Amino acid sequence: MSQNVNCIGVSHEVNHKQENAKNWMIQHSVDIVGWQETGVAFHTLPKHKRLAHHMKDIRWNKMQISSSNNKNENIETFQYGGTAVMAIDQAAHRVKSTGTDSTGLGRWSWILFEGMQKYMTRIISAYVPCKSSCDRRQTLYNQHKRYFQKLGNTECPRKLMHAHLIEPIKCRQKKGENIVLLIDTNENLAKKGQLPVKKSFVAVRFDQFAIFLAKFADLVASHFRLI
Repeated sequence: MSQNVNCIGVSHEVNHKQENAKNWMIQHSVDIVGWQETGVAFHTLPKHKRLAHHMKDIRWNKMQISSSNNKNENIETFQYGGTAVMAIDQAAHRVKSTGTDSTGLGRWSWILFEGMQKYMTRIISAYVPCKSSCDRRQTLYNQHKRYFQKLGNTECPRKLMHAHLIEPIKCRQKKGENIVLLIDTNENLAKKGQLPVKKSFVAVRFDQFAIFLAKFADLVASHFRLI
């Protein structure tokens, strides 16, 4: 299951958005979740306010979370971008390793699962920035632009992300891994019609892989459809 959550939020008391998400996931027996645009600079918060702590629930036996956001800047708690992948109960027992975008920009997070006969499946949640024509410092596009310009790279951050994401996926596929990419591309990937910018790409040997579309606010309050 995957969704752009349009900022999961931080609350000093009860985070209703996170609680609604947990209730929905439990009600529908969700095993694996991918979130894009978590919208919080979690690295600036104490551990008890971070996503891994807030998503704990006694109704689950086990949970594993891989999440990331831009750790290169400390502008404010609200931060455009951010990704997360969560594995729950039985799926969590299959987790071999977790990781994130090595730049520290939070462009993607992943969990690697090991099944029978060392059958490896990597699930990636990724978020591509919108191309920004304004000079607003906080936009995700400008966050990435600043990072790469400091390294002497002036190429478009969207193009860089495409290249940086595709190459390791190809390498892992050559090694026999199965890939499930849950991505918000911030563009229309369909040739015709107005379809959601979110897509799920599956390059695996699964006999069956099912995705479904739910109502916009079924999981969390967001402008984006759930997959």
